[in-house]
Amino acid sequence: MARRKKKTHATYGLRCTRDQVIILERSLEMFARLGMGHLRPVGELLYDLHPRMFGGNIRIMHSLLRTVQDIVLYDLATPFGAGHRGIGDPAVHPAAKVAYDLQKIIQNVVAEAEDMPVASLWRDQPLHLGSEPLAHCERTCESSSPAVEV
Repeated sequence: MARRKKKTHATYGLRCTRDQVIILERSLEMFARLGMGHLRPVGELLYDLHPRMFGGNIRIMHSLLRTVQDIVLYDLATPFGAGHRGIGDPAVHPAAKVAYDLQKIIQNVVAEAEDMPVASLWRDQPLHLGSEPLAHCERTCESSSPAVEV
């Protein structure tokens, strides 16, 4: 019988370029949106990455996603007309909430480094809805391809 390791709160460091941190941010957003049952942005990303899918016809993709989203939302018993649950809803998976918090932390660092307007969505603060401690992220160097430490 295999023994389970005790869960610890170890921390990890990650150094990445700006392009890598943007990909990480987009990935976290997609994960959080999937957890809320919000599939349209996921489909749009899929279409951006593979434009020849569905014969290049985005309407076919939207129709298919609407059908899948209706099935998912029926299963989640979504009570409101937004088409998905909000990130704070108790039915949203805890991992999606952790992903949302991580996304917001990364967005804030990038927004500060790139001097985005204060009203930008990238300046929204994490809600700390997840069960994990909030991550620390900071820009670590100035260069043509800045690294961000996550």
